[in-house]
Amino acid sequence: MNREVCLLHRVLNFAVSRRMIPANPIKGAVKLLREPPPPDVVVDERGIAAILEQLRDEQARAWTVLAFESGMRRGEIRRLCWRQLDFAAGTIAVPGAHTKNGRGRTVEFPPRSQAAVAALARAHERVFTAHPRFLYGLYVAAVNTAGVVGADGKRPTWHALRRSYITLIRRRGVQETVVMKLSGHQDRSVFERYNVVADDDIREAMKANAAGRARELADLRGDVRRSPRRMRPREKFLTTANA
Repeated sequence: MNREVCLLHRVLNFAVSRRMIPANPIKGAVKLLREPPPPDVVVDERGIAAILEQLRDEQARAWTVLAFESGMRRGEIRRLCWRQLDFAAGTIAVPGAHTKNGRGRTVEFPPRSQAAVAALARAHERVFTAHPRFLYGLYVAAVNTAGVVGADGKRPTWHALRRSYITLIRRRGVQETVVMKLSGHQDRSVFERYNVVADDDIREAMKANAAGRARELADLRGDVRRSPRRMRPREKFLTTANA
């Protein structure tokens, strides 16, 4: 229902921008329902290795590893063309016509993804020619066979691979503003739904903060020891008198 309300908002706002109606009649009058938190499913390197081991179809394997290592949306991968791939630079150019917000961006194309995509036949302009439902069925079967689950016990979907990319790259120390550029998020609230913060992240943040505080205190004590000793007023007077 929230999606339908948001879609209706966009339609009415478009009508206002074209001066077809004077104002949006439901602006501020309709409140969105409280949504449950997003599933806490993050696939790590061990999990993706177990899933890939069960995938025998080359296209399903390439789609899965590409979603995990680039963070691309399902529609962006489905419409991926060979001309968008830059094997030398290790990047993929996603045009605005393929993105959700209409803005193009550049995403990662690591060696593992390059090897999986290079194994596919170039019989068509697009990289993936099989139907997405067929590939997703193979992915679900591989996930079930591998037994990969998230912290809440749920199986990772294709979309969970995008969430995993965003979460893992943030944990590796990349600034969140840069992560949003790579993932194509413009809205901070939407980005937070993909950026899963677990208890381990909080513990690691505490350790990093404690280590940084210890370094700062050590540097401060070192500066105090290295600073020259100031003479007291009485010592300065005696030195001047002796001279």
